[in-house]
Amino acid sequence: MDILELEKYRTKIIEIKNQDYSSRRLLFILNEYLSTILSFNNAQMLTAYFDEYIDQYLQLLAELDPIGLMPKEMDNLIATAEKLKSTYVFKNYRTELNSCAEKLRSKISDIKLKLEGGAQKLIIKSEILFPVLEKTPQSNTEYGFLERLSIYLRKNIGSEQDNFIVVPSVGKIDVQLKNQIRLSWNYAMDFIKKSSRNKIQSHEVVIQFDKRYGIYEGESLGIALTIGFIQELIKFYNLRELVRIKGNIVTTGGINSNGKVNPVSKEIIQKKVKTVFYSTADIFVIADEDKVFADAAFNELKELYPLRKLEIIPVTKISDIFNRRDLVELKKQSLLFWSSKKIIQNKAALFLLILLVTALTVLIFISTDSNPSIVDSYNHEYHIKNKYGKILWSISTIEDYTLLDNNKNKMIKRHTRIIDVDNDGTNEVLIARASKEHIYKLLLYDDRGNVLNEFNFNYEVQTSYEKFTNRYSIYFIEEIIFTKNGPIALLIANHESYYPSFILRLNLSTFQLEGKPFVHSGHLTGITVNDIDNDGRLELLCNAVSNGYRGAVFFVIELDKLYGTSPAIEDYKILDFPIAEFEHYFLLPKSDYCELVYPKYNTSLWAPHLLYENKVISVGVIESHPKDYYGNHFSYSLRFSTDFNETQLVIGDAAAIERDRLVKSGRLQYPLTDTKEFRNTLLKQIQRWNGKEFVQMFPEKEEVIERNISIENKKQH
Repeated sequence: MDILELEKYRTKIIEIKNQDYSSRRLLFILNEYLSTILSFNNAQMLTAYFDEYIDQYLQLLAELDPIGLMPKEMDNLIATAEKLKSTYVFKNYRTELNSCAEKLRSKISDIKLKLEGGAQKLIIKSEILFPVLEKTPQSNTEYGFLERLSIYLRKNIGSEQDNFIVVPSVGKIDVQLKNQIRLSWNYAMDFIKKSSRNKIQSHEVVIQFDKRYGIYEGESLGIALTIGFIQELIKFYNLRELVRIKGNIVTTGGINSNGKVNPVSKEIIQKKVKTVFYSTADIFVIADEDKVFADAAFNELKELYPLRKLEIIPVTKISDIFNRRDLVELKKQSLLFWSSKKIIQNKAALFLLILLVTALTVLIFISTDSNPSIVDSYNHEYHIKNKYGKILWSISTIEDYTLLDNNKNKMIKRHTRIIDVDNDGTNEVLIARASKEHIYKLLLYDDRGNVLNEFNFNYEVQTSYEKFTNRYSIYFIEEIIFTKNGPIALLIANHESYYPSFILRLNLSTFQLEGKPFVHSGHLTGITVNDIDNDGRLELLCNAVSNGYRGAVFFVIELDKLYGTSPAIEDYKILDFPIAEFEHYFLLPKSDYCELVYPKYNTSLWAPHLLYENKVISVGVIESHPKDYYGNHFSYSLRFSTDFNETQLVIGDAAAIERDRLVKSGRLQYPLTDTKEFRNTLLKQIQRWNGKEFVQMFPEKEEVIERNISIENKKQH
């Protein structure tokens, strides 16, 4: 396609946007247009021809309902969004594009599961739906949707006639639809009069199409409309009968004055079967005269997906649906429950009843809520609580959090996580280092404290100097990342006695490791995951200690490239692992205070922090004896801009006072701490890995220009 053809396409898009098309059709037209532009592989063309549509495209992607669409159509939408995400032109939209792609995958997953013969994961509301087809005489493609109705009744004061309001509608209601409303209403009223002793009133009836795909025509909603009228009239007149829908049912077909279900025609029923086939519905109720055509369409579709289960039920009259009882059940309410509704007529009694029921409901819910929500710890035990603070169960732990004060909850979260692994609405509990017998394991518990799964990590590594045993303890649960394959836990596993430390990716659905291992020559102390360069790919930011270089380090690596080992001096190099493809790896400075009180090494206890709307990375370094880590200690933080072109050193007042005391007593040398000279002595120690060796970040002869990181400039880029 040349530029002239693309201009014609653009003109067509403008014309189509001004027509009354469904949002789904407009999305597919925009997607085809975008795919054509992307095929040129030209950034300027992409900007010129699609910039005006990007916001609408993203909105349509986010709102898309996949029912009635073939999986390959959804996959095509996802592929185009992924391709657009990889372009530089729309880099500022990568987060939205990634979110849209994940939403589409999630939405289609249940339909794919149905097509493969599986049971649906999510609990679906019992309701009656009906298929609708988009009316587009100029197009070869017809899209089908599943719609549902909400019906509202009230007295039509001042009139003896029933009044019907259809939402949405423009001007006059379609003649066929208007006739079907009257036929369904009359049938429902006759049905109600058999049970009601109340005086029948005139009504104002609002019929709302909940999904509002367009302006509706035709009579094929008749079954759903009639059952909906009956349900609402029973409520309106407080009858003892109750209509209960028995599952996720789709119906099509109008009804006549006798309740006979009318067919919709061969062509229409076959299109509607396709819509229902590519949904999560289990039952499709149709007119008996449409059964032969529906079966033919269903059998043809089953050639693509032979395991898809869909029961197509033919009926002659709407009464057949009530008589079956496995579709719609008509039963009487208990006398006590039905009578209680009469209390509504007495406002004082109603008020007292509401107070009593509310109080009882709260008490019952607090006592019966068994879903884990909170983990607390004291007396060397983890206490698993519901969201109201009630203890559900407890287990022992080797951890003692009494010294942590304000950091207690932060550390508990690193050893435990509450997560709904299987997306069933009930939480599981993930615990590391639970007790002496489980010190090396990661355990997954159900909501009652039963062990569902456990994970051990055993791996032998060696250096040229020594060989280590294969026993590791899962120390920290650092991050949970949700992927299409299930939730992935990023774990830190430390050797039982020595310095090797692994980052592991554990799929919590399978409890199997994913990807290749990464091992560091020194303990890892904290991990943060974020897309810091906004390229659509997650980076892992990690604080650690390098035993060979005897100090704190900080590194950044793309999560998808997490394999290999760290740079190390000869005796500490892990054999048989390549040096990982780090984006950045820094050796951090050690002050004279550290050399005085604990010369072995400095360290960090926590993960890197992101500040100022994720524009700045803060890395904290502690320079005290280990016994003082959780109390008074000397520390500083290095702040890096996310492009690593700017660096700032920050030392708190308490640390400055502590060091200055030692300077003034003669134990440490001048300059004082809160001076440019002292900060420069630390900044000039920072070394950066260039892929082959460490080099000075600030060479000795180069002046360090001291300034705050310019956050405002970062926001403009």
